[in-house]
Amino acid sequence: MRNLIKIYLISLFLFSLFLKAEEKIKTVPVIEEIKGQALWFNSSVEQYFPLSVGQILSESTKLIVPSQSEITFSCAVGIAGRITGPAEITIGPAVANRYEANMIRGTIVILLDPERPSGSPQFAVRTKDGVALAKGTFYAITEYKGQTFVKVKTGTIKAKPKPPIKRNFAAYKKMDIGKSSKK
Repeated sequence: MRNLIKIYLISLFLFSLFLKAEEKIKTVPVIEEIKGQALWFNSSVEQYFPLSVGQILSESTKLIVPSQSEITFSCAVGIAGRITGPAEITIGPAVANRYEANMIRGTIVILLDPERPSGSPQFAVRTKDGVALAKGTFYAITEYKGQTFVKVKTGTIKAKPKPPIKRNFAAYKKMDIGKSSKK
């Protein structure tokens, strides 16, 4: 009887580990298609390697997509995206029920299934100008020559721009130009 209880508890424990592992696999982006070439940065050896179809981005990963190249990725529960080069984007697993791509340059197009179950992970794109969070939509963001462009095809996004830089003019000396110092 004791052995039966031990076997039951061990099987419950292993089953719960399996469910957690399966849940973790579902919340990571997977590379679905590559046109041209693309690289990913392996932070453990600090080198770039060619990206491959089927590769799972189990941790935050920097992707380099050259000109004339593009990659397509998918995420859990009806999220897909395409990155078009030249691009430099960091993307990884969902954290706190939200995927986030940090875009330094390039173009990313995101499609979210509007019929996804409520509570499904969200997808946000962070640029130097702010964050765009999708609300069940199809949208694109381009970072080009220091400017960010957002185009919404279907649905809406919630954009949170960074506040403008506050300039400190106290360091400038007031000068009277055109007045003579002679009396």
